[in-house]
Amino acid sequence: MKISWEQFDRDCERLAKLIKEHSYYNQRISCFYAIPKGGFFVAARIAYLLDINKNRLRSFTNLVLILSNDFIVDDFYDTGKTYNEIDMGPDGFFACLYTKERIAPVPSEIIIGRQLKTSNHVWMPWGD
Repeated sequence: MKISWEQFDRDCERLAKLIKEHSYYNQRISCFYAIPKGGFFVAARIAYLLDINKNRLRSFTNLVLILSNDFIVDDFYDTGKTYNEIDMGPDGFFACLYTKERIAPVPSEIIIGRQLKTSNHVWMPWGD
């Protein structure tokens, strides 16, 4: 499956809407973290759509402790490994643009933009 830039943009708009509707959105977002590499593209687009100052965008590393009101975004929730490695604060929250069929159960606190109807590899528009 290949995601076009147009589809990516529509899916980011959907995820931004879901984030706005979520109770966490009413809190002040202090930092906006992107999980490399795909999360950078998603985070930049979501930040633009939610009018989040680009100076609050950060690259996530495993050395970062996610504090209250921090937001983490990634392109995919697949095995749950990345999510489970994050030391989330009590008011931090996590969103992914996509998940696929037949993957690990998605915790209810994660905001998912769209479930793709595939269990195969997905080619993102920025991929080779």
